[in-house]
Amino acid sequence: MSEGPLLKELMRILGFEKRTRFKVIRSKKNLIGILGEMEEPYLHISAHGDFDHKKGTSIRISKRAKIYPYEVNDLWVDKRGSAIPKLVVLSACQMGHIDMVRAFSNAGC
Repeated sequence: MSEGPLLKELMRILGFEKRTRFKVIRSKKNLIGILGEMEEPYLHISAHGDFDHKKGTSIRISKRAKIYPYEVNDLWVDKRGSAIPKLVVLSACQMGHIDMVRAFSNAGC
């Protein structure tokens, strides 16, 4: 959970601070809304992830709220003819599974 402040400081040092938006996610609905409205070309998600052999990979928002690949799949496809963002960095345990990677790829990232 200390990764966010370190990333913010790195972006400030590199001169990207004014072009970078940091968001604290409070709920599943909040995250999906932010993702759907974002216009930045890069997305870095620092969170906890889970993997269940039946349900697949998930981004954990809270103990009960999780985002699954099917919820990411079509998030940006119809937006401006091309997907936003182009690069997604997932910093979370258990989120490197192919189903989550494919979901962001299918969304156009």
